[in-house]
Amino acid sequence: MSDKKTYDLAIIGGGPAGLTASIYASRYNVNNIVISEFMGGLMSEATEIGNFPSYPKISGQELSQKMQDHAFKSLDGISKFGRVNNINKEKENFKLMLDNDEEILAKAIIITTGTKHNKLNIKGEKEFAGKGVSYCATCDAFFYKDKTAAVVGGGNAALTSALHLAKVAKKVYIIHRRDKFRGEKYWLNKAQNTDNIEFILNSNVKEIAGDDKANKLILDPKKEIEIDGVFITIGTKPSLNFNSNFDLDLDKKGYIKVDAGMNTNIKGVFAAGDVSNGSNHFKQIVTSMAEGSIAANSAYEYIQQDKEDMDYQ
Repeated sequence: MSDKKTYDLAIIGGGPAGLTASIYASRYNVNNIVISEFMGGLMSEATEIGNFPSYPKISGQELSQKMQDHAFKSLDGISKFGRVNNINKEKENFKLMLDNDEEILAKAIIITTGTKHNKLNIKGEKEFAGKGVSYCATCDAFFYKDKTAAVVGGGNAALTSALHLAKVAKKVYIIHRRDKFRGEKYWLNKAQNTDNIEFILNSNVKEIAGDDKANKLILDPKKEIEIDGVFITIGTKPSLNFNSNFDLDLDKKGYIKVDAGMNTNIKGVFAAGDVSNGSNHFKQIVTSMAEGSIAANSAYEYIQQDKEDMDYQ
């Protein structure tokens, strides 16, 4: 038999948007719970964050922990590790079914599920996942001490991943399909001036090969390089892995459409952070936090109005 708990607000996702939403909700005295498979979101994978106001330099894991401490220790937000499988609107509440069959009821929800890593979808990627294929240098770099690793991509994630790996690995390749990078000039210059980083440009990875573990990359134009591991950092896409009995409006790329108040097309459902099309798709920690605070304010006003309507009836 499933266990049911009722909250004013359920926040789905524990990245900067979700954690900020919880902080603001608690300060509004809104009973709230944050449900996430892992707290911190992709922020926690960042080796170094240098553009967060007040911290010239801080790791993603440290910043994530500070936000969690604020939300769940300093204030009254509740954290729950788990995945939401279904969301259904039932009369005055939303019912959330978790992967452990627990049911949570909430008057309003904020979706802050962020994004997930894109994949190359090439031969060997799936077969060697966790066996030399990774998507997080912060998580797995220590496996490559004095070894050779490759990073695929051309954005900030690729450049910072390569720099993080270069601190422990003997050799790091950056493989990019173009000769120009989307990443910031600061990170590019730093990578270009790191002795054990080598650039392979205008190349695509066609196959990841190996025996028990990945040990070779086959590139196009025709080239093979021997590696001990490869990190795929080619961007992200919105993470919406739950079913529901309502249809959220999404844009062409699958991001949740929101208005200035972070309202979706469904009354009582809000969205914030990288999963939304807010902030002109400028995916930053500070923009996610701003959206999380706005969503919490809108949810508070919705809950208050709902209570007033119930009292009037």
